[in-house]
Amino acid sequence: LASGAIFDSLVIIHFWEYNHLYFNFTMFIFLMILVSIMMQEQRNLIKKLESIEIEFELAYNVHRRFLPNKVPFFQNVIIDYEYIPSSILGGDFIKFLEIDNNRLGIFLGDISGHGLSAALYSATIHNYMNTVKNLYYAPQQFIEKMNEYFYKHLQSDFISAVYVLIDLEKKEFKYCSAGHTDLIYCTESKVLLLGSTGSAIGIKTKSKFKEYSIPIVSNSVLFLYTDGYNEIFNKRGEMLSFLEFVNKFYNIQPMQLNQKNLFFKQLHHELHQWQNKKFDDDLAGIYIYFNKI
Repeated sequence: LASGAIFDSLVIIHFWEYNHLYFNFTMFIFLMILVSIMMQEQRNLIKKLESIEIEFELAYNVHRRFLPNKVPFFQNVIIDYEYIPSSILGGDFIKFLEIDNNRLGIFLGDISGHGLSAALYSATIHNYMNTVKNLYYAPQQFIEKMNEYFYKHLQSDFISAVYVLIDLEKKEFKYCSAGHTDLIYCTESKVLLLGSTGSAIGIKTKSKFKEYSIPIVSNSVLFLYTDGYNEIFNKRGEMLSFLEFVNKFYNIQPMQLNQKNLFFKQLHHELHQWQNKKFDDDLAGIYIYFNKI
């Protein structure tokens, strides 16, 4: 009986050792398969990230290619602009349209959203604008044509935009604004806020737009900008009111800042007194100083 019990105990021990070894081997195989799957998923993820990075780089290059590489030159007029995207790809768009020696068209647009789709829309805007050159002299018709086309192609997006035609021979500028931020025209005696004259591009198929003419006087400034400048918040979460924004604009005496980059440097300094951090939205602004008209 004793030898039989010992034999049974040995069998049980060997059986336990065998099962334990089998369990360890099975677990080892399972872990190896799991590691292999995870490594393959990691390789696939890296490939996807590389592909996305390439797409973003291509979109970034496309978007930058359609931004002005120089500002137009007109006698007694100083033009400066800045474009600062909030991320790698922004949704703001600037284009100067030199019509002749006395007339200049300026288009400023803010495409809803950011990223890849917004950047690629800029290419579509650029290409379409080249097909309506006969309307560069007519802001209202120009915006109406843009709206008619992009209503069909923007899907759920929209573009707030303004088109300005500067005519130095007639000493005036005309503008048509599609749901855009107010233009600011500052003279030695007053500040004019030129509001929107219609809804944003792409919202309604038959939107009605108006254009207005403003006389140009010597020593005056016209400022076009997107809402990244004025929709800013302080540490308490309070948004800068539009009246305060206009006051800050006027306080920097824009007529005296008619050297390259000086206006935008001073404006940033003034706005950072309210928001002491990086701007959250894209910035696109155009500064136009009329000297002797």
